[in-house]
Amino acid sequence: MQDYVLEKIEGYPLLRSDIPTRMGRLYTEECLQTIADTLKEFIEYHIPVVTTQRDNDHCLNINYACGAVTKAEIKDHVLYVDIDILDTVAGRSLFNKPAEVRIYFGPLTQVDYDKDLIKAHNCTIVKNLQFDYIQVLEFDPYFK
Repeated sequence: MQDYVLEKIEGYPLLRSDIPTRMGRLYTEECLQTIADTLKEFIEYHIPVVTTQRDNDHCLNINYACGAVTKAEIKDHVLYVDIDILDTVAGRSLFNKPAEVRIYFGPLTQVDYDKDLIKAHNCTIVKNLQFDYIQVLEFDPYFK
């Protein structure tokens, strides 16, 4: 697969469990560990896909596939991933962005919320997470 890799991004901080995201989601340590374990399993048997897909359709449109996750590890409440930007149409569009354009990544997910905790903490607490793909974002997922 190395022939199809345009760029390697190492140690990207995908998710944190110590601060809420820009959308108010606060991932628990258990949730982070589940995601990391799932990613490691996918890395072993398949390759988790990075996509530029912008809709809520959880069936991947292959035209939007731009990368693959090759490593996942948790350090200090943060899930770090290594991402290979692939030589696809979507991957080339990311690779060819000007150097001053910052690219962010985040999970493309379906979540269940604990409604009582939302009221108690005035933020969204993720209870369960179905992790489908990693999505390219246009904004920093943690800071407004």
